[in-house]
Formats: sequence, C-alpha cells, structure tokens
Amino acid sequence: SDLSATITAHYNTQRGDPRCSTAAISLPLAMCGRVVAPLKNSDYKFTLDTNRPAPPLTALFEDITGGAEADAALANAVTFMPHSGQDITIIVSKNSGRYRVQGGT
Repeated sequence: SDLSATITAHYNTQRGDPRCSTAAISLPLAMCGRVVAPLKNSDYKFTLDTNRPAPPLTALFEDITGGAEADAALANAVTFMPHSGQDITIIVSKNSGRYRVQGGT
C-alpha cells in the first residue's frame, strides 16, 4: 500500500456545463500510526552502513516527529507504531552513517 490519495471534484459551471477536476496528493505518515518511546530490544533487525554522515531522524521523519522542535531523544532513535500494532524502530549512529532498523513482530 502507499500513502497517496486522489481527490476528485465534480461540479457544474455557471452555464450548467459539467466539469471534473482531479488532484493526486501524498498523505502524511502520521495518518498511519504514532510515534512512541523508542524501543531498544527487538526480535528482528538489520543494519545499513553508508559512507555519508547520518542526518537526524527528526529531519528525515519531520511529519511524524514534529521536526526541529521535537524532543532531542528522537534525533537518534524513533519508534513508529502503525495502527495495526507492530513496532518499527530506526536507530541512527551518532558517529557513523549506520542505521539499525528493527521490529518486534
């Protein structure tokens, strides 16, 4: 599934001619769940190594973390819990371009 939606409006002009207008939009990730306190232990995990410095998670996920005004603790670890109940945690290394993605279910 994706986070896109199509909005369609049907209307009549002042002369009575029917018209249709359509727009595609991207929905915010926050509509699918919520951020909870970071979870450190999970059953499943993998690590991504990059050759670039890792940006703060609040910058990557500003739509769910609150952006720059978010809690400093969210800069290195974010746990997202979709409405379905799973947990997804992303932990970023402070000193290298390493990300750990983990989940409990």
